[in-house]
Amino acid sequence: MTKTAPLIAAVGVLALASVAFVETRQAPAAAGSLLMACWLFAGLGFGALALLLLHDLTGGDWGWPLRPALQATAATLPLTSVATLLWLPALDALYPWARAVDTPQSWYLNEPFFIARALLFLLSWSALALWVQRPPPARRRGPVLALLWLGLSGSLAGIDWAMSLTPEHHAAGFGLLTISGWVLGAMALAVGASTTSVENESIRADHGAWLLMLLLLWAYLAYMDYLTAWIGDQPSALAWYWPRVGTEWSRWMLAGVALRVLLPFCLLLDSRARRNPRVLALCAALLLAAQFMEAVLMVLPSLRSSGPLWYWSDLLAVLGLGLLFGSAFDFLRRRRTRIAGEPA
Repeated sequence: MTKTAPLIAAVGVLALASVAFVETRQAPAAAGSLLMACWLFAGLGFGALALLLLHDLTGGDWGWPLRPALQATAATLPLTSVATLLWLPALDALYPWARAVDTPQSWYLNEPFFIARALLFLLSWSALALWVQRPPPARRRGPVLALLWLGLSGSLAGIDWAMSLTPEHHAAGFGLLTISGWVLGAMALAVGASTTSVENESIRADHGAWLLMLLLLWAYLAYMDYLTAWIGDQPSALAWYWPRVGTEWSRWMLAGVALRVLLPFCLLLDSRARRNPRVLALCAALLLAAQFMEAVLMVLPSLRSSGPLWYWSDLLAVLGLGLLFGSAFDFLRRRRTRIAGEPA
């Protein structure tokens, strides 16, 4: 750990404490900022956890160079779980269903059950994140069961935390869209952090192929969700999409598509480019920028439907949790890299 790491972490704690203080006075703005930041960084941890379990199950040379970065990312889940506790008390400021009385969705969308689900998801993910720090198991039953749980819990978390901001909206593929975005972001972070240490060109090509496959999966799910909503022409779908495509948020949507699909797709389509570490690093940076934009678009347009309206809490929440995440990730990755016995 560098000498500045404790200072960086202290600045992060101070920034989050500032947002928590603002939340007591401007609950909707500050709570939305915290939810957006937690969506971003908890999603990276979730995606890394899913990729580690997948590598435990299937093996493959592609995974060994990425394991230190993936394990470090997954190990930050307890940190983001604690940060989530900052916005859970402000559910009535975020979610319309929390202010409603006796609706048809009340059996599922009610504050005690919502909080219980969120804590169950975060605690189980944190426990699994600690479990995957050990070498891959000889038996495959554990990773299979863990991946099944991640599929269920990740889908429900996406529906709870983002889609229920507009409770009248219903989309069968929203959970899968959430998970695919989180996994793509985690792969981009791991590839970006490991590019300089991977000398084998075939493994670099595998990493490029993974990025290409994951971004195409996300693009397909996102397009089908939008197409289904457009064909259905239902007011519930309009309530979700109109703030994102009918206001100034549409510029963020277009920029996100360009950063997450168009530019990386063009770069990774060439097999020679997928072996180039500079191209992989550039694609990883583009995808991580798009990951931030997705976190913004998943949360803020539902709360600020007239268009982009920024608060200091937005910057402080991302900066605070980002500094804590970054310092923890750097320390844990360096520690994992120094562990002897890992396959090269």
